Amino acid sequence: MSHHEDHRVLPRPGTWLAAASLLVLATPLLAIAATAQPVAYVGATVHPVSAPTIEHGVLIVEGGTLVAVGDATTAIPNDALRVDLSGSHIYPGFVHPHSNLGLIEIDSVRGTDDTSEIGDNNANLRAEVAVNADSRHLPAATSGGILTAHIVANGGLFTGTSAVLRLAGWNWEEMTLASPVAMHLAFPNTAGNSRGGGQRRGPHRD
Repeated sequence: MSHHEDHRVLPRPGTWLAAASLLVLATPLLAIAATAQPVAYVGATVHPVSAPTIEHGVLIVEGGTLVAVGDATTAIPNDALRVDLSGSHIYPGFVHPHSNLGLIEIDSVRGTDDTSEIGDNNANLRAEVAVNADSRHLPAATSGGILTAHIVANGGLFTGTSAVLRLAGWNWEEMTLASPVAMHLAFPNTAGNSRGGGQRRGPHRD
């Protein structure tokens, strides 16, 4: 008989700074992790970022935030909902460092593209407000292990502020973990010519 191992990913924690510690579970369990009742994921092989692999591991989530990771001796709250993941492997969720997830759906349909705005000075724009929480690209990203993304818009010299979002939530307010993160500038590149002048070649985004 062949042995089949189920490799899953776990819902990300409430704070984006802990993204390297929490992993992704299969989509049906996302709603469980968001409940106020503690949830204990038991039995899986846990692969932490900076610690040895844990066989028969225990992960405890409260209110969507990872509060404990350990082996089978880890204390589990009496009121916790236990989810048996025996035979599964849990890995840290990925963080996309520079993304337009949720800002564009179909390249050829202008009405679904909120990646850029008209004008040179868009410093007042906030990327998180334009994110479509119902984007079909978000489930595809989370199924691949991307749980958090740094969302950056384009357009103009000052492109506005970026934000860090979890990729699960009913709306942009619920998804936003940190905002504003940075003001972004599309600095124009120039190249000298034989007369000593400059020519604009295109933007360099920073």
